[in-house]
Amino acid sequence: MIISDQNIKKPLGYIVRNRKGYQSDLKKYDIYIKSFKTVGFINTGHTLKADTYSITDLADNYYKDLFGRTSYYKQRILGFLDKLLKKI
Repeated sequence: MIISDQNIKKPLGYIVRNRKGYQSDLKKYDIYIKSFKTVGFINTGHTLKADTYSITDLADNYYKDLFGRTSYYKQRILGFLDKLLKKI
């Protein structure tokens, strides 16, 4: 599989937007997630419930370099709004 900028935008955007969570939430991006773990874009861990992930600064900086700061902050704002609306 050839990874282009547009192929990687959705999975990388997902982890930028959501910041942390359960690895099971990443199943639809499984091919990319293995690469993200390898290059250090996400940290992995586990709880009693399930395996977890969190984004690293390297992934944030890569997203900014590849897609621009405007797109990065858009993802962050969308993630914040998603969390805010889930609490309401």
